[in-house]
Amino acid sequence: MLKKSIAVIVLFGTLSFISGCKEEEIIKNPVKPSDGSSLKLSGLSGTEAGINANNSVFVDLSKDLQSSYLRRGWDLGFYCGTEFRVIINHSAGATAIALDKTNLADVSDADLVALPGGIGSLDMGTAAISTVDPVAGNFTDYLANTVWKDVTTANNKVFILNRGIAGGIDTLETMKVQVTRITGGYEVQYSTPGGIPGVATTVVKDQSYSFKYLSFLSRSTLSVEPAKKLWDIEYTVTTYKDAAGLPVVAPDFILINFANGVTAAEIVFGSNTSKNYDSFGTADLSGVVFSGDRDAIGVKWRTTTGSTNSTLNINTDRFYLIRDTEGNIYKLRFNGGQRGKPEIQYARVEPAAL
Repeated sequence: MLKKSIAVIVLFGTLSFISGCKEEEIIKNPVKPSDGSSLKLSGLSGTEAGINANNSVFVDLSKDLQSSYLRRGWDLGFYCGTEFRVIINHSAGATAIALDKTNLADVSDADLVALPGGIGSLDMGTAAISTVDPVAGNFTDYLANTVWKDVTTANNKVFILNRGIAGGIDTLETMKVQVTRITGGYEVQYSTPGGIPGVATTVVKDQSYSFKYLSFLSRSTLSVEPAKKLWDIEYTVTTYKDAAGLPVVAPDFILINFANGVTAAEIVFGSNTSKNYDSFGTADLSGVVFSGDRDAIGVKWRTTTGSTNSTLNINTDRFYLIRDTEGNIYKLRFNGGQRGKPEIQYARVEPAAL
């Protein structure tokens, strides 16, 4: 059953902070970056198995802060930058495909055959990678390859959207959706395929955020992720791709805030360096190559061997370096916990240049 509470905000220490705060509000009251801490990520919203953690968890290392949002709580994301792009819910396993129709009223249940999975279901084994939210590569490529390409002001195609059931979340009706560019934002019309007419909603761009989000359930816009400068990594279930390039569901996935310049590097003992997490310091940063790819960490921090629905098998021979939006560099390792609530430990290696 869909939880009534969509957002769950988790605060640590004495810091009084809300993930939805705009960045200008934080700048007025600057806080010294954290030297490091430990956090147990709140991926579980209730009694679900850890492999199906209902929450996406966003972490700001410099503030020792995490915030959680239900994966089922949103349907579409709208880019707030210069380009006009629409993303679908990767954490729900959503798929979408454009029809050769530009009138919402002309779309019926018969058009659903164009989208693998059918009404209300998701068969990732038959879905094409082009129908899911891309989860690899840098942000420039990501914007260019979103399922919804550049949104124009006329002749927009209607999309069929399967809202996904990845990680055991609630099944919801498939929707037909049409998005039109307007000044400063987007106009969205949507309904079930047999529903006429569609509901119209306006989404206004907000430069404090990378994306503004829309829920068909609440018929309202949302701030799912924190303001763009106020998070570094996200722990979630996501769509990904297997060795054959086909879409799969991947739990325990770590995404970086690649839209806003966060980068990461993996340090494996005996491969990249003989230094372990405890001994790694500023002098060891020489020669480290940071990546801005969204899946720079991904699932490399754990293995499925020996893992269960509730327990994790963490790869203890590696840790990660995270360069945040301010230029601080943190070393980070996974340090126990359970599936859905892993524990991370991190320490600042190098502060941002003044």
